Amino acid sequence: MGKLLELPNTQGLLSFPERIYTWLLTDALNLVKVAFVALVLIKILHWATGKMAGLRQSGFLDIRREQMLRTVTTVINDVGTVTIVVLSGMMALKDVNLDVRPLLAGAGVVGLAVGFGAQSLVKDLFHGIFIVLEDQYGIGDVIKVGAITGQVERMTLRRTVVRDGDGTLYTIPNSNIDVLGNLTRDWSQVTLTITVGNRQKLDRVLELLRGTIADLKASEIAKANLIGDPQLLGLEKFNGGLMEILLTARTRPGVQADVAREWRRLIKVSFENAGVPWTDPQEMRFLEGGPNLQQGPQRAAA
Repeated sequence: MGKLLELPNTQGLLSFPERIYTWLLTDALNLVKVAFVALVLIKILHWATGKMAGLRQSGFLDIRREQMLRTVTTVINDVGTVTIVVLSGMMALKDVNLDVRPLLAGAGVVGLAVGFGAQSLVKDLFHGIFIVLEDQYGIGDVIKVGAITGQVERMTLRRTVVRDGDGTLYTIPNSNIDVLGNLTRDWSQVTLTITVGNRQKLDRVLELLRGTIADLKASEIAKANLIGDPQLLGLEKFNGGLMEILLTARTRPGVQADVAREWRRLIKVSFENAGVPWTDPQEMRFLEGGPNLQQGPQRAAA
């Protein structure tokens, strides 16, 4: 009698509406449970990564740790969501009485065949893992990869998305990143080389530049961004009928362009007030060195 009540043996005795009703009470209900659990897990994942990201506004972390945390939470969120969806799909197939073992075996064979043609994808993933583990760069960093220099807007284990100073968006596979320059790690540097004609008195020019250092330290732009005191390194070299004077300053990461602009303005105003000639570009001009993402190489000559 118990065997007659078993569902597999009584399916043939049930009408079509009864079969639909039975399916809704068994398999469909299980599918709803799986989908509900998957949605809850995804919500919990997003909540947890959101809490981790919220630490960036807490003030307890420095800039570098904030960037690293932002990168890690993005990767965890993406990888975790994909994992939950895949596992939920496998459980759903099992609940509707589909044997997933042949599918897994077939996927293994197909994966092996595809693997020979997708070696670059595997390399991308491995490179991405080491980029995150070694903290080579993170979201918000300004990096240089080959001829591309820009700010990292998004990164996954497979690719890095960079936007340059002109607004162009580049997508770089992680396996293509062989030599990397991080322009915003720990600190950045402003390097200005001022070229002055040999007819100018060197001591007078140096005194004017020392005055601009004091003005720069007092400016609102540089006050919050300078690391240590700007340095007047002095006469760097003679170049034909010109002499080159070198100045440097360390700044917080990524703000070197703002500090450099303010310093150039102060130097120009100081030279104009002192009557130092500013009309002959062959006599005096700026030569700039160091990374400057937000504006390309310039020569400021009035």
